[in-house]
Amino acid sequence: MIGNITRGGGFGGLGRYLYATGRHHEAHVDPRVVASENVMRDDSRQWRPWVADMQWCADQRPEVARPVWHCSMRAAPEDRVMSDAEWGQIAREHADRMGLGEYPWVAVRHGDDHIHLVACRVNGDGQLWRDSDDKQRSKESMREVERRHGLTRLTGERETSRLAAVTKSERERGRRLGRDPERAQLREAMHEARAAAGRRGPAGFEVELDRRGVLHRANTTADGMRVRGYSVSRPGWVDAAGEQVWVKASEVDRKLSWSKLREQLGSDRSANASAIEAARTIGKGYPSRDEAGSRRSAALAAESPVVSRADAGRSAQDEAAARLARIRDQQRRAEQERGRGMSR
Repeated sequence: MIGNITRGGGFGGLGRYLYATGRHHEAHVDPRVVASENVMRDDSRQWRPWVADMQWCADQRPEVARPVWHCSMRAAPEDRVMSDAEWGQIAREHADRMGLGEYPWVAVRHGDDHIHLVACRVNGDGQLWRDSDDKQRSKESMREVERRHGLTRLTGERETSRLAAVTKSERERGRRLGRDPERAQLREAMHEARAAAGRRGPAGFEVELDRRGVLHRANTTADGMRVRGYSVSRPGWVDAAGEQVWVKASEVDRKLSWSKLREQLGSDRSANASAIEAARTIGKGYPSRDEAGSRRSAALAAESPVVSRADAGRSAQDEAAARLARIRDQQRRAEQERGRGMSR
């Protein structure tokens, strides 16, 4: 079993995503809470009550910028399909081992092979749960879950396969920081994003990458007319010179190569044709560096200076950059509106 940990600043967007179903979230089936502690749970198929409880607790400590702790727990493909009761027991055991017994948490299930454990790091008394070394503690808890419930053990061979694309220096950096290497984090987050995007095309895939904190930019052909893949990164992943580290998706996992992604995501030509044309005019699909340390989507292209060889072409590039920013913003808003409509 693999536990992928992320943190965030708001509960509403996460609750909305976990419960989203329909054409744009085919992978989500009958979202419901299978276990919880210290939150209101009148209806397991409603997310607003537990989100409100967690937000109230978080408001006790407004200085805590990221009160959301989110652990996606996924069973191995060869494991049995477990019942809600089994997943609920696994969630309780994991929460207890992580020291979350006195804090608000829920475990949401919307698929056969995984659950999402969402916790608020602040409890009703204003006490803060410390998440230091949480990834190592979570790994140890996963091994205990496998042992107690007769699940496939994540052996050294399986772990090696998961980290196959990770370089030696990245592994050493991960050990120093007490967390998975960035490339391993990207692999899990991108596979989750691909599954959640369904057949929504590249635009839907990018929205799901955003939700998981994956920095991304499209790589286009020389003429800028076709997307040929993605380069990705994580906030804070920089080299010795402070430059953002970017890797091709296929270098994260061969299963994430553009030929495979394109087949799985389907096409979204109508939604992306204008964006690709704008990217062609600018000369590149996305900015080469995220200066803020967190992706601000293609809006950054409108804020960054555009360098042209001739002053006469500068206005056209500025206009294209602004158009690209508007298109991406419209796509993001449309996705958010769809999510709100599905949650009502």
